[in-house]
Amino acid sequence: MPICSDEALDLMSKRITQAMQRSNGLMIVNAILMAVVVGIGAYAPRYRYHPFVRFLFLGAATLFLPIVSAVAGTIGSQYFNSDIFNFTLVVSLCQPSMHIILVLVWTGLVVTIGINISITVAADSREGTSAGFPTDLLLKAVWTAYLILSTTSTQFFTSSKNFLGHAFDTMKINRHLNIIFLPIYGLTFSKLVLRYYALHVAQRSVAFGRNPSLIQGHMAHLDLVESRNAEQIDEHTSPPALVVKGEDAAKVEKKPHGYSFKSIDSGRVVTIDSVWKLDDIVLRSEPKDLCLSFALFKLLRCRFAKCTVLEAGFMKVQKFFRYTYLQGDDYERVFRVIADELSFIHDYYYSSLPVSYSRRLLPFIYTLLSLCSICYSSYMFVFLSQPIDKIARLGNGAKGQSQAQCLVFCPNQKNKAIGNGMKEIIVGSKYFDTVPVYLVLALLMLSEMRDIVFYICSNWTKVALFCNYITHTSWQQSPMVQRCIGFVLKYCSCKMMNNSGYKMSQRSILVFRRRCLFPWRSYQRKMKVPSVVKAAIFEAFKDQTIVQEEGLKKIWPPIFPIPSFISTATNSDDTNSISAYDSKGTANIILVWHIATCIFEVRHPQQSDARIAAAHLSRYCAYLVSCHPELLPGDNEWCKSLYKAVKKDADRVLVGCAAQSTPEADYQLLVDLLKEKSKHKVLKRGATLGQELVESNTGWKKLEGFWSKMILYLAPSENLDGHKEAIARGGELITLLWAMLAHDGIVGRPDAAGFTSASGDFV
Repeated sequence: MPICSDEALDLMSKRITQAMQRSNGLMIVNAILMAVVVGIGAYAPRYRYHPFVRFLFLGAATLFLPIVSAVAGTIGSQYFNSDIFNFTLVVSLCQPSMHIILVLVWTGLVVTIGINISITVAADSREGTSAGFPTDLLLKAVWTAYLILSTTSTQFFTSSKNFLGHAFDTMKINRHLNIIFLPIYGLTFSKLVLRYYALHVAQRSVAFGRNPSLIQGHMAHLDLVESRNAEQIDEHTSPPALVVKGEDAAKVEKKPHGYSFKSIDSGRVVTIDSVWKLDDIVLRSEPKDLCLSFALFKLLRCRFAKCTVLEAGFMKVQKFFRYTYLQGDDYERVFRVIADELSFIHDYYYSSLPVSYSRRLLPFIYTLLSLCSICYSSYMFVFLSQPIDKIARLGNGAKGQSQAQCLVFCPNQKNKAIGNGMKEIIVGSKYFDTVPVYLVLALLMLSEMRDIVFYICSNWTKVALFCNYITHTSWQQSPMVQRCIGFVLKYCSCKMMNNSGYKMSQRSILVFRRRCLFPWRSYQRKMKVPSVVKAAIFEAFKDQTIVQEEGLKKIWPPIFPIPSFISTATNSDDTNSISAYDSKGTANIILVWHIATCIFEVRHPQQSDARIAAAHLSRYCAYLVSCHPELLPGDNEWCKSLYKAVKKDADRVLVGCAAQSTPEADYQLLVDLLKEKSKHKVLKRGATLGQELVESNTGWKKLEGFWSKMILYLAPSENLDGHKEAIARGGELITLLWAMLAHDGIVGRPDAAGFTSASGDFV
């Protein structure tokens, strides 16, 4: 008879322990991956499009099911067989306590969160955005359901009681399993069904998926109306009949150029002119601006869909925008309108929540499901907070803090242990199961709360509320409704939900490696756009608009190789002034003037609004050259290589410099170093131009005007994909200006060649 040695039992025990350690390692890796993915997907979606984050998303999605299946099968299989030492068969019989249950709970919760953060977009085929029903999540949900059904049967918990010596109340176990798993079943598949229904409805709706075709036809109709009534309408002040909401409630017909309204019922379809006509305590400037942003968002979708719309239909929009928002000095209002418009674009293309507005009751159903998820998560928190021993006894009686209780023995022909050759071992720690579940429960609650806040505080809800107020005369006569809407406006505001806080990054060529000498040393971060920057851009924008209205012929923008404020203070025949410029490309011009502005900043460090605006715009343009040249004129690779070459040369020249006693000494040191030691022409020309700016007693106001006009020149573009990617990242200042200029009729740059050496004019 084979001898069941202690060495054989110890080897099998070691094998079981190592299998559990591998399982726990996989769970830790999976938990970290899913925490990163869920956290970014729910609360920082702009980082989803970073290459490294995309790699994490892909890796987590690919490895999720294999890892879960491997973990479930490690201890889920009750027998481990091995022939060791004289062909002795050693068998292990394990009861996994709550290990498998908690692993499957964790899996179901992750799938539920994945549904919350998945993207579904009801877009026109021409918009270039495709995000349909998340079939991968459906497969994960089905596989999770299969694992739950196959591993939580009564036999799973009772088959080994003869060996472990425990008897279980199977009815009690099944009751608790139903409480644990049935909500996961219900929530997961309910959300999937609801998501499919919302997407199906939105794709066929003229208010969502087919909206660009409808707006195209509507703008063509507006063009016809405007041509007939051109003499009867005050083009400067009357708002256009841009559609805000209610397309599904109107009768539409299919035409060669797209859909078109048969008739616009003012009681159902809300347009901007009807919003402007209603002037009461509710519809003040903020609600009107938000409705206009929503209407402009639909026009911008037409542009992304490359719809051909008659220009005259847009002329009405341009004139209304120009004379309503550009006459005063409220630049914050203008920037807020455009930022809200791009916020609608971001929500529509890069989240799944807007499609739920395709039916009125869907947001309420989504909110109800989110509340159910929060209640379930709270119950699980209470359940898991019980003493570990109590939870273990609920499963199968495993001891203390363990993940599994195993018997290792050598069976005979009657499946009984040989002699006293039996060993009982306790495997793993319960915290490897409970901590990941706690983490995912917290993420689920935060995700559901975020969705609830979106449905209450988002601009989408506010627009729907305002439009219902316009279409229901009884609401307009009810003080209670007015107070409720006023409460929503005053208190229901969440910047994270509305995604309209556009920022600008800063970067400078002149950065030191060892000791930072000058004040721009750490400008490589994103920051809120200062008010003085907005004011400077707004004034330059108004100046160009006035020139266009007066019918004067003026170059856009008025930038010259030798600016007038320099040529009047220096000899116009000075070759150094001419050599400070170069005709090789816009990126070259930006970097030369950026270096000159940095030099001027060293010589004149006194704070002023003009200095803040000029310096920030200079560093922002340098950031665009280095990081996002696709939004600028010229070749992308050439811009990046130019920036890297200039930056490398500047670091070589300025490394290890020591600060001087006065700004004058700092300025002279910087100019001398750049002129004498630099090898790149851009650095030399930037130093020459910076010296001329200082010697000509140029003020910060002139530089502020230059950079304001430069950023307005850079903004117009036909690169729709580049700006769409910028919106996905969270937005860029240049994208906001791109949309603002488009509404003023400026949709492209002048000749990208830019400069002529003969006349010095910008062409």
